[in-house]
Amino acid sequence: MAKEVLDKEKAYVKEADGIDGIDGINDARSNIENNEPNKTGEAELRNSPIRVLKSVLKGKCFKGVLAVAVVAAALSVLAFCLLGEQSSDAQAADSEETATVQASPVTGEGLQFNRSKYTLTVGKTVSASCVYTPPKYGKLKTSPGITYSSNNINVATVDKKGKIKGVSTGTTSITAVADTGAYAVVPVTVKSKKSYTIKDVPLLQQGTRYPSGCESVSSVMLLRYYGYKITVDDFIDDYLPKGYFDLESTTGMTGPDTESVFIGSPYSEDALGCFPPAICTAMNSYLKGKGYRAVDVSGSSTELLLNRYIVNNQPVLIWATMWMQEPTVTYEWKVKGAKSYSSYKDGDTCKWLANEHCMVLVGYDDEYYYLNDPLSEYMVEYDRSVFDTRYAQMGKNAVVLEKL
Repeated sequence: MAKEVLDKEKAYVKEADGIDGIDGINDARSNIENNEPNKTGEAELRNSPIRVLKSVLKGKCFKGVLAVAVVAAALSVLAFCLLGEQSSDAQAADSEETATVQASPVTGEGLQFNRSKYTLTVGKTVSASCVYTPPKYGKLKTSPGITYSSNNINVATVDKKGKIKGVSTGTTSITAVADTGAYAVVPVTVKSKKSYTIKDVPLLQQGTRYPSGCESVSSVMLLRYYGYKITVDDFIDDYLPKGYFDLESTTGMTGPDTESVFIGSPYSEDALGCFPPAICTAMNSYLKGKGYRAVDVSGSSTELLLNRYIVNNQPVLIWATMWMQEPTVTYEWKVKGAKSYSSYKDGDTCKWLANEHCMVLVGYDDEYYYLNDPLSEYMVEYDRSVFDTRYAQMGKNAVVLEKL
């Protein structure tokens, strides 16, 4: 089809030889089309570069060499698009995607990556570069500026110099565009590392002082990893929002929800706990003006947490259960005094799952996750399938720190 369309465009040029301007070219088109039956490809002709040029250059006429140059440019764009479509079809049929190379058969201008594809692991970088082929004629630049962009920054990013960084497992593509309009696209595959453990994450214990304080102790571990010198006592006393139940004769037990506040006191055994919104509120109150912020990434799969954060040396505050025991509902109450940052509203029912526990995820391998558990004096390992189950049962709650 590409050859047929190009032949027709060339016929228009021949027919239009000696006729003034774009209108003459389109008159030639009409003469040819009126003497031919409808064929596949006429839709493409109706949107050909000549008609586009007509709309852009309306009111201007060209003669002789200049008219031929204008039409040649139109043919270049048309062939460029058609070859791009053929390239896309070929890629779809090929199970292993390779770079799309765009070059004009008329002018010879083109842009090409130095590789047909890029493969890297999460957290690693690779430098991409492009080779530019200038046109055979015209005044276009011989060394144009090139801009790089990623089709999916959640999988891979690319900077202005073409350095690609793997962010999380998956596939995407990087596009390079020259300021002359030439462009190229290359596929990128990001794979996960088989194992990784973040070094130097502080390990603190709850001990007897913080029997219900796993969230606070783990939060301080995370803050200290980033260099903040805060004590667990200061975190609890000055930043952690806390609340208590009320017993009302008509409505039963009421009180704030576990996203709004920590229920009870972390210094007491007779307390419950809290979840990411309350912890993020406490951490961000402390972090105000300090260059980082706590981000609630609840709902994320453990695979995403590993590939986006752990391999990039970002420990994750994560909720599961103590020693991977089964969680069970022990309390229910009507919410009263819900905060604006909570998903609960006054009058909602809040439930507490016993064995709730907060830790810091620091590493993994094929079989285990590695965590700084405030109930242990050593980094612990938990079977991945069991931990995934407990993490899901507790609502897939997680928090990370990100630089502002």
